[in-house]
Amino acid sequence: MTLASVDTGYPSIGIVYSNRAGIGKTTAILAAAETALPPSHTGNPSTLLLELEPSITQMAFVELILRVLGERPRGRTKSQLQRRAIEVLQGNDIRLIVFDEADQFGRKTFDILRYICGQSRCPALLVGLKPILEIVKPYEQLDSRSFLTHEFKPIDKEEVLRVFLPGLVFPLWSIDPHNEHHRKMGGKVIDKAYPSLRLIRGVVQTASSIAKLSGAEQVTEEHVDEAIKHIRFSGLHTTPTERSSDQGTHEAHSEDRNEAKRKGKQKE
Repeated sequence: MTLASVDTGYPSIGIVYSNRAGIGKTTAILAAAETALPPSHTGNPSTLLLELEPSITQMAFVELILRVLGERPRGRTKSQLQRRAIEVLQGNDIRLIVFDEADQFGRKTFDILRYICGQSRCPALLVGLKPILEIVKPYEQLDSRSFLTHEFKPIDKEEVLRVFLPGLVFPLWSIDPHNEHHRKMGGKVIDKAYPSLRLIRGVVQTASSIAKLSGAEQVTEEHVDEAIKHIRFSGLHTTPTERSSDQGTHEAHSEDRNEAKRKGKQKE
């Protein structure tokens, strides 16, 4: 992968952002990393995924790394925990750390991130919504290492119909993109929930439950119609600066925090 390039002489920190939540950033990144990175000599995955909590503290951040790697945090000071995290990353032969909901980072947590990545020689990838760019911008040292900044855009509707929908596995759910009736059914889901893959999956899952409860042999267009009535879609087609209803809990907190910062600047 580009992030693991030895040309720079140090581990890199990249950023992948999107304007909307739920469009498959993290899933796509993990799939790409699994394909591109060599396997760990430990036999475990060589990519570490960390989902950050809102306003995570420095100590909690380091403890999170240790817990995800199956280590019990030991040490009373931040320095002791950092040293242990570096040892565990190296011992587990981690080749890439992916930070999901990375717009939860604060300045001091960024400093720890750079230190741990530098000492462990492990590149990192920050994944989040577009406000992550505003958080990263003031950090010139981080910007110099971040030679890769990429906007993740939704897959097109036809790919959702041909690949994503047929790939979903739920009881009684089956869709053939070459079947006219199936295309119509899939089109209804896409027209209502696109570009959020999370919401599309939610519609299909709900339709599956409805079909199962009604004793049907398979999910039909009627079940999809009923599922759509049970799911909120308001906000999907708003501007990127407005909140979408497909945000997860952490994404909603992140949007609240960024909105508060904007209002604070306006009052100054």
